[in-house]
Amino acid sequence: MEQIDNKVEKKKIAKEAILNATSNLVFLFCLWLMTMLVELIIKDEFYSAGNFTIAISVSAVMTAIATYNIGSFFASDINNEFDDCHYFYFGGFSCLLSMIVGVVLCFIYGYGVETFLIVIFYNIYKMFDNYSYITRIIFHRHNKLTTFSILLFGRGIVSIAIFTVVAFLSKSLLIAMACLAALGLLYFALELFVLKKRCGAFYKLEKGGLKKSLLIFYRALPVCLYGLCVAAMLSVPRLLFENITQDTQLLGRFGTMSSITALITSATGAIILPFIPKFAHSYEEKDPKGLIKYVGAMVLIIASLSAIAFLLVVFAGDWALSLIYGESILSDSYLFKWLVLVSCLQSIVVIFSDTLVSIRKLKFLLIGNIAGFATLASIMYVFISHFGVNGVLYTYYIGYGVSFIILITLFAIVVLKLVKNNRIQKQEND
Repeated sequence: MEQIDNKVEKKKIAKEAILNATSNLVFLFCLWLMTMLVELIIKDEFYSAGNFTIAISVSAVMTAIATYNIGSFFASDINNEFDDCHYFYFGGFSCLLSMIVGVVLCFIYGYGVETFLIVIFYNIYKMFDNYSYITRIIFHRHNKLTTFSILLFGRGIVSIAIFTVVAFLSKSLLIAMACLAALGLLYFALELFVLKKRCGAFYKLEKGGLKKSLLIFYRALPVCLYGLCVAAMLSVPRLLFENITQDTQLLGRFGTMSSITALITSATGAIILPFIPKFAHSYEEKDPKGLIKYVGAMVLIIASLSAIAFLLVVFAGDWALSLIYGESILSDSYLFKWLVLVSCLQSIVVIFSDTLVSIRKLKFLLIGNIAGFATLASIMYVFISHFGVNGVLYTYYIGYGVSFIILITLFAIVVLKLVKNNRIQKQEND
């Protein structure tokens, strides 16, 4: 009977992982489609695409703050240290903080009025999407992840439809972004309505509840710092490149290609979510084989997706880019396949990082990610100054490479310690 239950549970987890990943890919594909349609609809020599890339780059840092990268921490809270309502109100605080940071970043980089408004409107839209990062786990905890996946699928389709129609009629990225910001608010209100119907009164706080919500900022701080490191490693070199070269058009082409490859990284987060409680249970039950099995499966899935994407880009990348954008983009199309490998490396870093979060090895998490970002930050100015856009790629490989080596080493230490402790306990029992 127990074996039957385990099979049913595994099938359910696999189904949720596939549906969650599919809805995420559809949503992110719709976001990428926006970057593609900007140039096709507005036709201003990739200027609007460059502004869109700036908005996405700033958004990556804001997203890390808004979500606090709390997903793996929340999903692996198998002992219910915090309730759903605590995470929900925590999400409100973190999203407001992210908007403040976004405005400050815009002033620091000295963007003009139009670019500033594009960045802010896009990040209002993303802020509500980031809040959904919290509500997704509440749906998951109540075994309603399928409901969230349907909502996310709808959000993607409606978003691309609104963006396309408004951009076509107005020929203005700014107006299109303003409409997206309004859509984000309306769709989030719908999500909260469905959440209350399906999962109950998630918003009710007991006495001292707000204080406990704020406590999450402290308890999950290492997780946030990890998220900031991963986001900054991707975004800061691109922002520095634009700051050094002032080449918004090239940044637009680079951003268009990298936004496609980012689907791999985003798929990682979606696929891994249903398995995170399994990581936590395997560690709590002192089962190193189970832990290795689940982590290995995640790495194998992402490596396989990356290999398929790499081959598609090698054999059909130039054809696809020239078909969509014309021959002018082909001078930089060689970047495409190398960006796929960047996404693969980043995704594997995320897998090992989320594993360390789920087993609460937060010091190890920080060591691996801060070391990678510190390495990238120390070399990026020199590399970008000397090698231009190629220097951005070099800094990615080195930064993520350092994180990967350290994280996999620390994961191996955790597993070996579990094996050693199990051996000692067995000897004592014998």
